[in-house]
Order: sequence, then structure tokens, then C-alpha cells
Amino acid sequence: MKLSNVLNACTLASVVQATPADAGADLTILPRDVNTCRSPGAHQCAVIVWASLASFGIPGSTTGGSGVKVVGGSCDNIIADGKLKRDSPGFSADFTTTYGPHLYFGANTIGLRNIGGVRYQYRGKSYNQGNCFNTGGTSGTMAVDAIQCNFDC
Repeated sequence: MKLSNVLNACTLASVVQATPADAGADLTILPRDVNTCRSPGAHQCAVIVWASLASFGIPGSTTGGSGVKVVGGSCDNIIADGKLKRDSPGFSADFTTTYGPHLYFGANTIGLRNIGGVRYQYRGKSYNQGNCFNTGGTSGTMAVDAIQCNFDC
């Protein structure tokens, strides 16, 4: 293997590691996101909170991310507008759904092995993490923690 190829691989690994996981990024297009949705069914929607961690087998090549998806009954994305933002403490969002109403979301922590304090409101009803179930797992070299919270929509 040529020295230039080794140096390019090391540079790429450093760039991947240094790239921050932006909580305000477009939540529908995240390469680290995997499908963790279990179809909520007719007249149901779901909030999915996820965190991932992956390693490419090269020292220093570990990368991760986290986010929130709001999906319809067949796991289709229904976020029309809104972004997850860092708050004190935790995270919050005011999502506009494709159905019109807003979904107000908050979480104290979103991290691998540490998703907590999830709460949200939709059409005047309040929900919390007690209404959720785990849907995480692994995908190749990626570990994914996720919880899914179904609600009427």
C-alpha cells in the first residue's frame, strides 16, 4: 500500500471523527440513521428518538449521531417543518406535521444508552416516555438505541 493512500485514509478518519453531530440538521437525511420504526398502524403516528455509534475498525474512526423522527402509520416521515435544537436542559422542537398540527417535543438526554426525559404534546394531549418502547439494535458496525412513542393522529 502506498504511503499516500495510508495518509489519505488517516485524514478521512480524522475528518469523520471531527465532524459534529448537528442536532439542528435536516432530520430526514441522516446517513447514520437506521430504520427502527415499527408501523404504528391506522390513525396512529409515532415519535422516534434515536442515537447511534459506529466504528470503521480504524483507531479514531468512531462516529455517532442522534435525532428525532415523527412518522405516520406506515413509518413515513410527516415532519413538514421544524428542527431539533439544544436546550437547557436537553433538547426541544416545535415540529409542524404534514397533517397541520404542531408536535411539541422535549427530551432531557439523547445519547447511546441514555435516552431520557422524553415528553411531547399533540392536539392538546400530553405524552411522556412511559408511553414508549425500545426499538434499537445493531446494523453492521453501528449500535443504535431508539425508543418509539405512538400517539393518535
